[in-house]
Amino acid sequence: MKKASKKILAMVLALMMVLSLGATAFAAEDDVPEGVVRVVFTKDCTISYNTEEDPDATEYEWAIIGAPTADQIVYGPVDVTITDALLQNKNLYLNGHPDPLPGQVSYLDVIAEVAKVDTPSYGYDPDPVVGAPGFYISDFENLAHVTSLKKITDELYFIKGYGFVVAMGDAATNDITFPTEYLSNIPAKGGITLYVDCGYYELYTQM
Repeated sequence: MKKASKKILAMVLALMMVLSLGATAFAAEDDVPEGVVRVVFTKDCTISYNTEEDPDATEYEWAIIGAPTADQIVYGPVDVTITDALLQNKNLYLNGHPDPLPGQVSYLDVIAEVAKVDTPSYGYDPDPVVGAPGFYISDFENLAHVTSLKKITDELYFIKGYGFVVAMGDAATNDITFPTEYLSNIPAKGGITLYVDCGYYELYTQM
């Protein structure tokens, strides 16, 4: 049961990370310098959910008003300058799989640089519902966990818990979007903040 729960959690985290209603083009923030990505690890700032009728259509919401409070910030903010040195961070998550963005620094490479203060976990989704195969951060400081698991049918489960979602933009002005691709697949551009949030989810997921 423990092994099965871990497999289900990994599948749910992959589902959470790949789908959203946001766009992949992001406006620069006034207080984040060009060539710099600001990374903040947070908790309880996002909500993710879908329906039994359409488990592939996950929706995401920025669940707070304004910027995260001190209690909601797990680590950061940390400003990371985009340089080729970040390319070595791909070794932290590729694990023998093909690099979706060879020779280019991705947003996940930037996140991995900050996540080195802990021993984070990464996952790989070879067959996402939307977009190309890619990688995602699945845990940081052991925050991700399942709180409830219910079998609906032989192939469908309803699961509640906390997992990582990345929001991009300026929370102070509520200008937040969610990526439609895995961050390992998106070239990093400066002038943006990444909120790597361990948020609450209620999801139907197919096994």
